[in-house]
Amino acid sequence: MEKKTEQQSRKRRNRSHVGMDRLSSLPDRVLRHILSFLPTKSSVRTSILGQRWRHLWAYVPNLDFDNENQETINRVMLLRKVQTLHTFLLYHKINCTPYQLDTWVTFAIVRNVQKLHLYFRYQIALPRCLFTCETLVNLTLDSCGVVPASGPVCLPRLKTLHLSFVQFEADESLPHLISGCPVLEELVMEFLLDMVLCCISSPTIKFLVFNLVADGRKRVELNTPALGFLEMSDSFSEHIESGALNSLFGADIELHNYDKERDDVLHSQTVLEFAGRLCNVERLKLHLAYDTSIVDSLLSAWTVSFRNLTELELMADYCFLLKMLENADNLQVLTFTEVCSCNIECFHLSFFYYVVFTVLRFVVVVVVVVVVVVVVVVIVTCQYSDEIERAAEPPQQVPTCLLSRLKMVEFGCIVGHAYELEVIRYILRYSKVLERVKIVYDFCIGSEEKINMLQEISLFRRGSTTCEVAFVRYAV
Repeated sequence: MEKKTEQQSRKRRNRSHVGMDRLSSLPDRVLRHILSFLPTKSSVRTSILGQRWRHLWAYVPNLDFDNENQETINRVMLLRKVQTLHTFLLYHKINCTPYQLDTWVTFAIVRNVQKLHLYFRYQIALPRCLFTCETLVNLTLDSCGVVPASGPVCLPRLKTLHLSFVQFEADESLPHLISGCPVLEELVMEFLLDMVLCCISSPTIKFLVFNLVADGRKRVELNTPALGFLEMSDSFSEHIESGALNSLFGADIELHNYDKERDDVLHSQTVLEFAGRLCNVERLKLHLAYDTSIVDSLLSAWTVSFRNLTELELMADYCFLLKMLENADNLQVLTFTEVCSCNIECFHLSFFYYVVFTVLRFVVVVVVVVVVVVVVVVIVTCQYSDEIERAAEPPQQVPTCLLSRLKMVEFGCIVGHAYELEVIRYILRYSKVLERVKIVYDFCIGSEEKINMLQEISLFRRGSTTCEVAFVRYAV
């Protein structure tokens, strides 16, 4: 028995040595490439594997520091053998002086760094040399530094720029920075807090993502003729202006305006004009949450053609949905959810009632429960009757996409209002090539109401003989 155990142990050791020998037999350049995918701390640890590995980490072209102390960072830099540096990643939670950061960034720049990522959890002055690095291709600044509004900016090779929780000295800081990036293709900006005017102008940007946080009224100006994809989440912008977006093939847009003092006519013009700039997209995600007050007269006159649009995810009211169906002749896939102030408040009220009823059902006083139910019904009926009875008039002429293109439709958070059912009925009846309709009903609908609604929809006339209708309960 002992002999068998010893033989098994010997075999395991041999297999381990074989694996190590196979790895050690690889050329140094391959081993350095493998080590480049590891954090620097792990790469340095491989020096204990043997004589050949002792200094191999020092020739790796990347440095990746994750919360290392300053002494460790300085020592690693001092012991490096190679004079070029491809990637420098610094994730640092420990406070360091501007002088120390300047030393590290300068170390990377003089070694022709191409990819530089700085992550801090506190604000620290950015070295000026950072904005004149001629070898940088990819730059990420996260929670650190202030972008200056003046001074030299020369980043002739920079193609990718990510800015997150970065402060700007003035509104002119962003245009000043972009002007020094003549080949910039990708710009990602998240949580812009201190800008009143966000101006993005570049003839080369192809991919743009930005998020404006609601901390006051803002203005957005876009001049990006080469833009191919746009992702935008905007709060409180009074005005959004954009030049031609003829190259745009995809967009993900969320507009949230909670300002109760806004001018509805001006706001409607802004939303419709900006949406019209997206007319060349093939795929569009458009969320107009809390922006349901698009003036009817302006929406009726909106005739922008979305001739290339094949996939649409829309969060708006039913009037806007029907207008999009009119304007998108080649639409094939539609996902629609209605969100308005009425529905949101009804949702909270229904949820509140559900909780109250759950507690009160243990109370024997049936009269109190009945009174609560009556009061809630009266409040909801009186306060929201105008909105609930609102109906979206179907187009006088059946949209082209329904007759020849539309194949997949999903309705989200259906509660059974008459106007919801009329739109569903209309689409089912006139869609000639429809293959599948998915109806997600709200979780707060009562069992009897749900059954009645689903039965009614199931009996709707269908223009497509192959169309399947699926019902799914909304999951919170």
